[in-house]
Amino acid sequence: MTLFDRVFGGNDAVYGLTEGAIDGAIAQYGEDKAVSFPNTAYSLPCYYAVTGTKVTTLKELKEALGVVKTLMTREKRLNDAFMSGVATALCAEFIEVLKYIDGATPYEEPCYGHLGDAVIRELGVPLVTGDIPGVAVILGAAPTTEEGVALVKSYQAQGILVTLVGGIIDQVAEAGMKTGANVRVIPLGKDVTSVVHVVSVAIRAALIFGNVTPGDAGTLMKYTMDRVPAFVNAFKPLDDVIVACGAGAIALGFPVVTNETENIFRVPKSLIVQEDVSKFNATSLEARDIKIKITNIDIPVADAPAVTPSTGQYEQAMKITIQVPDGYTAYYTTDGTTPSESSNTYLEPFDMPEGKTVLQVVLINGQGKMSQITTRSYELDLGGDEEE
Repeated sequence: MTLFDRVFGGNDAVYGLTEGAIDGAIAQYGEDKAVSFPNTAYSLPCYYAVTGTKVTTLKELKEALGVVKTLMTREKRLNDAFMSGVATALCAEFIEVLKYIDGATPYEEPCYGHLGDAVIRELGVPLVTGDIPGVAVILGAAPTTEEGVALVKSYQAQGILVTLVGGIIDQVAEAGMKTGANVRVIPLGKDVTSVVHVVSVAIRAALIFGNVTPGDAGTLMKYTMDRVPAFVNAFKPLDDVIVACGAGAIALGFPVVTNETENIFRVPKSLIVQEDVSKFNATSLEARDIKIKITNIDIPVADAPAVTPSTGQYEQAMKITIQVPDGYTAYYTTDGTTPSESSNTYLEPFDMPEGKTVLQVVLINGQGKMSQITTRSYELDLGGDEEE
């Protein structure tokens, strides 16, 4: 199986899903039903940017799918693979917009889904000026939670905007890592089609800041390649749909770095195999030619440190664990007093004291920045095993 076979196969699979979803929506709502993403002036931003045509109803969406079909040429040339990747991205946009019919809110915290135009304008200026030096799209689940979180934090510390799709979202949540636009770590969604929401960010940036004319696909792709320093990190295993999505990213100038080695085909500077996840950061920045001018950016911490177990009464020995973000130290007291740098320093999980305990925990970084305080009230009764 060649790279072309994988891209074409993934594109065909997504096209079939899209066609079925649109037909099902028409059967349920009728072809005149309105379709749109919230808080955007660009009606289906990706499709509008590529073709110059706005889509506002299910009937128009069905017609647009026919246009997408014309992009799905099947000569075994790189241009055909890249355009099939673009077609895959457009199909993903169609699937995603169907989730928003009747003003539905398909995404719940921590996932964002579609990002409104106001977010694009807020992020677009620092992207253009270089204050945000790059955009990382992390797709799938890392080999371990620790490796995934370390990768996200490495980009975050460099000021790079990080977007998350799939299993990596659960991994950062498991680690208690704070996410959100304010800390430049944005979970988009669990479905692979939600990756189109970051593609939409790049494309609307071209329309808003690059004055790209909708329908001028060549200028659009040149702008995203030259002016939007994005890249993709895709964890194995990669199915054909993900490979097809990757082809779409490469068409926009966004290199794909993966640890997949099975049935994958390297394309210099575009599709890069890096088996060591700890080297994803350096490999990605080199591939996208991103120069980091500022390092060790102060990363906001969660409102208060995560402490386990929860407040309660216990009848067996317990260990108290505090999650400490990189660059911070945890300090605690067990008598209910306010913790400070002169209090106990947390180094490792410790035994819950017997009897009643009021635990207070704070995080402090090297600049003296303090988090909010977490309080836990424990009562540990080990029973009457002690001899008088």
